[in-house]
Amino acid sequence: MIWWMIACIGTEKTPEPSIPEPEAEPESLPAVEEEEIGNVDLDTSSSTQGRKKKRMSVAQVRDSMERITETTWGNNTSKWDSYADSLGVPDYQQRMSPDLSPSVIFQKFLNDAAAESCAEWLEASTDVFLHDPLSSELSDIQQNIDLLRWRIQGHAQGSSVPILHDYLDLYQSVWVRTDDPMTAWHTVCVGMFTHPDFWMY
Repeated sequence: MIWWMIACIGTEKTPEPSIPEPEAEPESLPAVEEEEIGNVDLDTSSSTQGRKKKRMSVAQVRDSMERITETTWGNNTSKWDSYADSLGVPDYQQRMSPDLSPSVIFQKFLNDAAAESCAEWLEASTDVFLHDPLSSELSDIQQNIDLLRWRIQGHAQGSSVPILHDYLDLYQSVWVRTDDPMTAWHTVCVGMFTHPDFWMY
């Protein structure tokens, strides 16, 4: 009996796994109609190269900043003249041509001049802004930024460019940290003077 059970168990077949039915093929995409345009001649002319921007000379930067802010960096003794050698102004003895590269030393002195000139300008002048600089209205702040950019960089007012949003972000971030709108305006003023839109042409 036992041997008969063992024999039966050994002869049982393992059920084969079921094979899934193949899925239906997706419908073919519609054909794309191609419209023949024709042949065109390739432009073999040389590409037009625009003029490379140049950095203003120290005298141009000085005159522009003094005319805009109606102040002099260094008051009675112009620091532009004091640092002329470091700024690459030719003395016609050791240097015959001006150094017009946007060097680190130029950027450093430009930042110093802008910081001092902006502080005196914003403190002394009453017609820098279109609206009250202490106003917290967003529209007033935006129009003041637009006017300040026109005064410093010469760009037309009323334009919609991404950099205006950057200046607004700069103003708001400084205002939040210092709780002083005039400090925020001073920072924006320095940022506009040190931006290439002011000293490159």
